[in-house]
Amino acid sequence: MSREGLREYIESGNYFKDAMKWYSDKYLLPINQKIWFFYSALILVVAITALIINVSKLLPIRQELRYAISISNTHETKAQIMDMNITDTGMTPYKFVANSLLKNYVTNRENYDYNLLDKQFSHIQNSSTRMVFKRFYNYMSINNPDSPVMRYQKYARRNVTITNVKFLSDTDAIVQFNSTSKDGGNNSFENLNWEAMISFQMGDVGMRLPTGSRFDFTVTDYKLKLLGEGK
Repeated sequence: MSREGLREYIESGNYFKDAMKWYSDKYLLPINQKIWFFYSALILVVAITALIINVSKLLPIRQELRYAISISNTHETKAQIMDMNITDTGMTPYKFVANSLLKNYVTNRENYDYNLLDKQFSHIQNSSTRMVFKRFYNYMSINNPDSPVMRYQKYARRNVTITNVKFLSDTDAIVQFNSTSKDGGNNSFENLNWEAMISFQMGDVGMRLPTGSRFDFTVTDYKLKLLGEGK
């Protein structure tokens, strides 16, 4: 380009426009592209993380628990197997263990102590399917007029005593129990007999049951029936 043409090019203002365009294309545009790519990647990561969290909430809750066969604290969700004498009961090892775990489950589920509600909910959640725990949660909700929380509130206590366990199969049993309740003044106001029909899953149990053995025990269905007044 001649000097005359260059001067006209500068005086027309096109030179500066073209210079700005060249600078923008060379330096600014790549930066904008990098920023756009960064935010796009960030949004994608957040979306994938949210999807994984939501999917994980839909999965069944299955946790391996350790139960005590001779249980001193029925609100414990983890314990070790103590000394057991199966031969004196006439039960198979499987039913001997299932019998103890079913008693423990019903006792924890049906007892009521306002100060131990957190432990009670934790125990039932850890040893039940998601649907069984949901029904228990709805039953205990204050939105349910028959909820034990509404009936016994802060000061009354409810205690259950297992009276019989009958196996219908290796995964179904009927547990009968008596419930007694006392108010804050230690006055009795409930004495009832109940029957719980329970379906459950449990891992294999061998003849040898060493201390510290683990059992996969999960209640898959729980139906309660009132039998009548206690003696």
